[in-house]
Amino acid sequence: PHPPPHHAMSASAKTVVKSVAVGMTDPAVVPACTNNCGWTAFGGYATCCTACCSDRGPHTRDCKRKNSRVAYSRKAQFRSKASIDLSEQLQAAAVQEAKNTRSGAQMMDALQIWVDPDWLGAVDEITGSVYRAVGFGTMSWPSRSAGFRANVKFMGALLIWLVQIFGPLVMLVTIGFKRDEWTFMGLSHLGKRFGDKLLAFLLIIAFQLNVMFHLEGEWASWEKASAVFHYLDVGKKNNTSHRVLDLGVATHCYVYVMSCFCTPLLLGQAESTKDVLFDALGILFLYNLDTIGSSD
Repeated sequence: PHPPPHHAMSASAKTVVKSVAVGMTDPAVVPACTNNCGWTAFGGYATCCTACCSDRGPHTRDCKRKNSRVAYSRKAQFRSKASIDLSEQLQAAAVQEAKNTRSGAQMMDALQIWVDPDWLGAVDEITGSVYRAVGFGTMSWPSRSAGFRANVKFMGALLIWLVQIFGPLVMLVTIGFKRDEWTFMGLSHLGKRFGDKLLAFLLIIAFQLNVMFHLEGEWASWEKASAVFHYLDVGKKNNTSHRVLDLGVATHCYVYVMSCFCTPLLLGQAESTKDVLFDALGILFLYNLDTIGSSD
């Protein structure tokens, strides 16, 4: 008998076919989400995530990552035992090579050479920062043998930390002495520059929400960085320090919280649209100052 035409297939069958086509599930092993969204069900549950309620989602932030892991596990089932054994041996050799290095910089070089990108699968990258660069030893501590360029980089990282520590305090002091008299719970000034005040209010709300997401992501990134630090015995290598990782996450949380106090006070008394935008960008620049890319 011929298979039914595509338009005659049920929604559930279409979901299973879609999942199998992208290599994410096998109908006999991992069932599809009962909401027909196209993703696979998580664990022993009927849906892919707690937020999914229809064929259009919505989905939680880690739903795509969980389904990607299912895809990679399904892909591994089609590999031969010899190929899997070889991959495991190479992974063990890569870890051992990373542990045998003497410094953090040598460890990073070894990982770039030995680690195959396919091994990482759906693992998220760790956001780079000057604190993690110093903690993992990719940015060496100042010394005579380090060279001028390396010493300048470390001094730049130290200046970034000082700016992030004293910047919010200076802003609070400056805002406090900028006006001789403060009037709270008054709305009389809104009629003069209503557009500027509305823009400032929207930016303040957006900034607070952005800080909430950053705090959650900062905690997750610190947990990943700390786990990698201990697993690869980074603390036994030269020019590495876990305390710098702790200092980095503490500094980030400090800057986020202090920025939440500075933003309403600073934007609330801005005198023009340009002042509102430049003040908002200045605070945003302050707590992103230490972020570095993979090529830096």
